[in-house]
Amino acid sequence: MKFFFAIKVVFKVFSFLNKRRKIQLYFVIISLFFSSLMEVFSIGMIIPFIAVLIEPSKLIGIYETINILDLMENITIERQRLFLTIIFILTFILSNIFRLTNTYIFQRISRAVGADLNLRVYQNFLDKEYGLAIKENSSLRISLMTEKMQNIIGLIYNFLTFFSSGIILFSVMVFCFILSPTISILSYIGLIIIFSIISKVLNNLILRISENIMKKMSTKLRVIQETFGALRQIILDKSKKTYSTIFEIHEQSLRKSEALSNFVVFLPKHLVEVIALIVLSLYAYYLTQFTNIESFQLISFLGFIGFASSRLLPIATGMHSSVMSLMSTLFIVDELLKFLDEKPSSKNYNNTKKVDFRNNIKFENVSFKYDESSKFELKNLTFEIKKGENIGIVGETGFGKSTIVDILIGLLKANSGKILIDNKILDNSNCMSWQSKISHVPQDIFLMDRSIAENIASIIGTEKINYEILKNSIKFAELEETVNNLHDKENTLIGERGIYLSGGQKQRVGLARAFYNQKEILILDEATSSLDIETEKKIMENIKKNYKDLTVIQISHRLQTLKSTNKIFEFKKNSILKVINYKDIIL
Repeated sequence: MKFFFAIKVVFKVFSFLNKRRKIQLYFVIISLFFSSLMEVFSIGMIIPFIAVLIEPSKLIGIYETINILDLMENITIERQRLFLTIIFILTFILSNIFRLTNTYIFQRISRAVGADLNLRVYQNFLDKEYGLAIKENSSLRISLMTEKMQNIIGLIYNFLTFFSSGIILFSVMVFCFILSPTISILSYIGLIIIFSIISKVLNNLILRISENIMKKMSTKLRVIQETFGALRQIILDKSKKTYSTIFEIHEQSLRKSEALSNFVVFLPKHLVEVIALIVLSLYAYYLTQFTNIESFQLISFLGFIGFASSRLLPIATGMHSSVMSLMSTLFIVDELLKFLDEKPSSKNYNNTKKVDFRNNIKFENVSFKYDESSKFELKNLTFEIKKGENIGIVGETGFGKSTIVDILIGLLKANSGKILIDNKILDNSNCMSWQSKISHVPQDIFLMDRSIAENIASIIGTEKINYEILKNSIKFAELEETVNNLHDKENTLIGERGIYLSGGQKQRVGLARAFYNQKEILILDEATSSLDIETEKKIMENIKKNYKDLTVIQISHRLQTLKSTNKIFEFKKNSILKVINYKDIIL
């Protein structure tokens, strides 16, 4: 039952493939039939090949069977031997070429399918509603898209191998049955009994090991993420050895479980080969001691059985190993299907409705709560921001300043109330149009391991960068002197997460990025917290001078930052306490 469930799960995975990939799989199936024919032909050639070497007179019956007696009786025995030897060798070579070709195709397709599935998991995350995305345990998705995806690719490869082996095995079994029904049936029954016993013993074990491996993968990834996030603290606490020991324990434990899993998967292959050799040896002994079998018949029989076994046993054991591998990855596939089945929360964002921003933004009785268990709640927010205003937002930590901004951007959806843009309700049908008008600069700037120019323009490669806009953006962000002092100017690489830049320089790169994008609304969420007062003042003056119609919304704990604002919204206990100006704060 578990086996059929595994096959059902694999077909469920295949249902997520695109049309092109499905067509490729159909062509694979067609090629498998040709491969099975070549396998049957190569095994079938062993009897006439042995006959022409040992007892050429026995070939007459074979020639009569395939209606070529008239053609072959005028050819000398020596030529017949040469001819059949060449045919046997060519058949064997072609059969193996088909096998190798199929193996290569399986590798290519399984990895292509893995790439398709990984892309879907990645895109589903990008399409996920922001409020749900930020609650997600990122280690689960990252683990699936990295280490576990290799197991998924292995599962797809094993399924294709199982399917291929099944077709070839069935074709050869039918051929062997035609030649020797009794021996074939006994052999088939024996193989079925052996594999059934082995499967019964090992299936539950491999499932337990696989579940254990999945847990250890997630745990190891969590340790890695925690290490990257707490590196400064680890150094200060002198806890490097502790973390190294923790990582070593999890890594060694994971690899031991993987080694055990691989051993169990390949164990049946060796057991079956040993059992088959013992049975064949005993049967050969029986034929020579207790029957009147002729030497030619014995040699032909043993040659046929030996050659057929050398072809069939790897196929049969390969099928079983594929089944075991399928079973071992069911836990990962179940996890994969959860991510593949995700319905994009932002699917309506593809609507082409546009929203214009010429006058104002209004919040009318907007309320928000993350979920029922959350103690945090915004209630009945009502305020207005006019186009071109410079608005400040202040309040104690944890009272929802950044949450309000996320609602305004459209990342979070209000539970009740309305957000109006020039008296048009902001909803899923026009949210993409609205978001295209906004630049958001957070306190912690995301930076790529690329050049300053690429980070500002958010473009990989410099071909499409508008260098005139880039130059102005650098200037207005007070980054000009820093860039000019670098050896490659704006083309200088800044390292992973901008490691070669100071905190203030990173923030100015973020500001330059916002200026480069030339949006209508600029949201600064503690975006100048690492800058000195004088530099911050210059940047604000540059905004006022060069972006006169720009609507600016600033969140800051530093009062000096809000000096340039027209008005300030002060939040307390989840609602607007009052609208004030900078003078009211400093008095």
